[in-house]
Amino acid sequence: MPLLDPLSSIAATLRKDNVIPDLISEDFRPSVLFSLSWGDKEALLGNELTKADTQGEPNVQLTPMGTVEDAEGGSTTFTLAMVDPDMPSHADPKFSPVRHWLISGLKSPTTGEVLAAASAETELLASVPDPLSASSTKPAITPYFPPSPSPGTGMHRYVFLLFQEPSGGYTLPIDAPEFGAELEQRLSWSGMDFAKRHKLTLVGANYFTLFSE
Repeated sequence: MPLLDPLSSIAATLRKDNVIPDLISEDFRPSVLFSLSWGDKEALLGNELTKADTQGEPNVQLTPMGTVEDAEGGSTTFTLAMVDPDMPSHADPKFSPVRHWLISGLKSPTTGEVLAAASAETELLASVPDPLSASSTKPAITPYFPPSPSPGTGMHRYVFLLFQEPSGGYTLPIDAPEFGAELEQRLSWSGMDFAKRHKLTLVGANYFTLFSE
């Protein structure tokens, strides 16, 4: 019996809540698995979380599945965007997508870093970062803004789009709108248009749902 490809069902799951085609084109084929966690809470392709669960920046873990250049030595970097395509509501998304978070230069730890962390003394593990966590040495382009849907607006989808960066990365002009942190500066932002401008390739997607109070 053939082994199941963990990527094979992602596109079908993204269609379930219309992430495809609302944000992502029908021809999307993921090549990186990634997870986002807030303590013991995790985004799992459409599971329901709460405002309390998602107040801080999530921890990000990346798992390239062989079609992305090996990240050993830090050669492959990624940009991660978090958007809400249901602003102010799923029924009336006139201000969507809202850019909740945008970070660049994200990379997985090298094999050597993982092995070094794993060999640390057990009593020290609680005081060091998760050795499997992705990290970036760059400040966030857009700082994290936690989910806060208006009362009575129903279900919101919070979608994470993972893009592989071109070799050498990319640089934004100092007046790029993505540096805007106020709510009105985050509205009606297309991650796919941003990717096209900066030659980014969509390689992964994940999301959770949250209901307004």
